[in-house]
Amino acid sequence: MEINKHNFELLLPTIREAIDESQFVSVDFEFTGLKKSNDQGNFYYDTLQDRYEKARNSAKSFLVPQCGICTFYWDDESKKYKAKAFNFYCFPATGSRELNISPCFLCEGKSLEFLMQNGFNFNEWIEKGIPFLRSKEENQARERLNTLFDNEIKIDERNKEFYTQFKTQLDDFLQNSTEKSILVKAPNRYLKKIIHQQVRKLTNGFVASESASSEEIRLTKLTEEEKYAYRNKEEKLADEINDLIGFRKVIDYLILTKKPIVGHNMLLDICHMVQSFHSDLPHNFTNFQKRINTLFPTIFDTKYIIESTNKLREMFVTSTLIDAKRIADNNIRNCPEIDLMVIPDDEDITSKNYENLELCHEAGFDAYITGILFIKLSAFLENMITDDSEQEKQLLEYEPNKLSIGSNQLYKKYKNRVFIMQSDMAYISTAKGKDDIIDRSNVFYAYNYPPSWRIPVLIKTFEEGIYGGVHVCLDQNSSGCFVKVFDRKMVSFFKQKWMNEEIIVVPYSEYQKTLEENPELKTNKKQENKRKRENSVDIVFNSSKKRKFEDDEIDIRKEKKTSSIQHTSKEKGKGKAEDEDENKEGKNKESEEKGEGEEENREREEKESQNEKSDLEDGEISESEIESPYVESDEESTDSEKSDDNEDDDESDGFILQNTSTRIFKFNTKQKRLILNHAYSKNDQNKNSNSNSNMNKNSQTNPRTHEKRIETSNSICIIC
Repeated sequence: MEINKHNFELLLPTIREAIDESQFVSVDFEFTGLKKSNDQGNFYYDTLQDRYEKARNSAKSFLVPQCGICTFYWDDESKKYKAKAFNFYCFPATGSRELNISPCFLCEGKSLEFLMQNGFNFNEWIEKGIPFLRSKEENQARERLNTLFDNEIKIDERNKEFYTQFKTQLDDFLQNSTEKSILVKAPNRYLKKIIHQQVRKLTNGFVASESASSEEIRLTKLTEEEKYAYRNKEEKLADEINDLIGFRKVIDYLILTKKPIVGHNMLLDICHMVQSFHSDLPHNFTNFQKRINTLFPTIFDTKYIIESTNKLREMFVTSTLIDAKRIADNNIRNCPEIDLMVIPDDEDITSKNYENLELCHEAGFDAYITGILFIKLSAFLENMITDDSEQEKQLLEYEPNKLSIGSNQLYKKYKNRVFIMQSDMAYISTAKGKDDIIDRSNVFYAYNYPPSWRIPVLIKTFEEGIYGGVHVCLDQNSSGCFVKVFDRKMVSFFKQKWMNEEIIVVPYSEYQKTLEENPELKTNKKQENKRKRENSVDIVFNSSKKRKFEDDEIDIRKEKKTSSIQHTSKEKGKGKAEDEDENKEGKNKESEEKGEGEEENREREEKESQNEKSDLEDGEISESEIESPYVESDEESTDSEKSDDNEDDDESDGFILQNTSTRIFKFNTKQKRLILNHAYSKNDQNKNSNSNSNMNKNSQTNPRTHEKRIETSNSICIIC
């Protein structure tokens, strides 16, 4: 049956009735988390106090979003057990702003993902979850409410006469008058406050007071139905606190009835049931036992029943809840039948038939199958049990078809014992007794061995010559390890063997004393790993800073080298420019001398050409008018490309000029002279202006060394 905040008050009497008639109640809780990330996990050699503190920290940090309760009672008419299952969504109470209730809790990502995968409805949890408020928070809210409205006005001597007249008028109105309402004179605000205050105080809410005018107040008689509608703010907040108690009413009723509580691996369930819905868990494990034994004097853990009974341990391959229930269904036949009572659905109630559904990890379903498993295990134990001391089968007397839970000596060895995982302890007792003493006389603490040794090496070292072998477990709080000798007869031999060795071995009883005497052994491995991670981060950070510093130095060296190269190239460019200027001056003088001789030759040639033209026939062309440039062949062009680097050395043979296309031209002597004169004059104008810009444009970066290189500027093309 699904229970939420809308139908909780409606079904609360049904829940209480089911608890009253039940023989036992099975419970199961879901959690928003199990362990905080910085908390240590369960350790094999935890003490009772250590293991309790870990469960307590989990219950204080996380929340119970879903609670399952299933009641079981015996029906004499049908000779069957009847079950009633209830599934509660529980969301912590918040309330109005004036109450200042705002609880905080943690969530573990994996736990929320696990709940989602198993069909948990988070929207219904938040929207329809039943609020709950512990006694401590309830008292704090009521004190806050009293402080908020505790502003009673004292009646002074001057207004006592007015108050006496008003009280007489009010008594007459209540006792003698048949009218529904009357008007009372109140000349000022102070007197109005007195009237409102005394009406609430004297009439217990059966008379409403409201302002009728600036000087009058109307008093109205109320029926029981009208009284709820005329509640003031203080009364509404008080009723709201009663509603916010919520699911705690169910837990309080379980505590009141002292019904046997059944669970499966229920250490966390018990801690959450107390911490979330009753009171803060005590710090000391002994006080925890007293608290639990007072609240729930009878507790049974089905997982402990399976793991502590030889016959059952042989039967059950696994003791997880759903698998254990299936194994019990297949192997335990002689047990009472169980019927699940399903209430028909209506507007306010939604029921699920858990007999035909497997809704694993829904709290109501888990509580239901926990109760079924307990009935089957109890039937098996009552029919036939093996006494471990005598190894004989004993037939036990019991009432046919009805279990004698709690009233039979058979259950004494399982009562108030909760299974504990990953430990050499079989259980935790919720009642103070002699079974709290743990016998670890066969456990030793070893240290001073090489740090590189791991568990396989340690086992091989310590089990040499030990019959039955050993169990080795690294200590969480120190650099040593624990060694457990399985065969207690070999304990004395183990002590003698390691008495005078370099590896120090002490009994478990001296473990704490050893750590106090050798504080260097104490190392919290998680803190050590954290410290290592922090150190590694520091190392990476420092190395990155060092690399950055080295990169900056390299950049500075590159800049210096680049500037020096540019400086040298500029000096070379200046020297080359000076040499070119000297060459130009010499060439200009030569060209001037040649020009004078050429003029004389030109005059002589003109005279000769005039004489030749006079001798030519019509249509003939003289040799001087023939065009000399021609396109070279492919072989000649490739040869000319190879000789580009040696252009300056071929002055005697004439200039070979390469254009951007593949065409290469050859000029005669006269054309060469004209081109030279034009090129030299143009080169003189642009040489100095373009030398620096060409050097910057031709600077490139070497892709391998990432260093800049400077190329000298190419000579200007005399064609362009």
